[in-house]
Amino acid sequence: MTKMIEMSRRALIASVAALLLPLAFGVSPTLAAAGTSAEEIASHFTAVKTITGEFVQFGPRGEQTGGTFYISRPGKIRFNYEKPSPIRVIAD
Repeated sequence: MTKMIEMSRRALIASVAALLLPLAFGVSPTLAAAGTSAEEIASHFTAVKTITGEFVQFGPRGEQTGGTFYISRPGKIRFNYEKPSPIRVIAD
């Protein structure tokens, strides 16, 4: 059971990062159309070292909880859930 929970956390972190990072770094789908190269976008991502934002998570029964996420490059991410949830996810 513990292994299943760990995989869910990894999937959550990967999903949130994949969805939020392009928006948080200001990269829009129109950049490619404007002639921005993949190298320029990658360079922009590399230059950003920290980011903070808010998230909302929906559960399987319709419940929702939210909080704040913090990303510090390279390789650190943290999710602080709002009270009353005691959950804090930290990965480095």
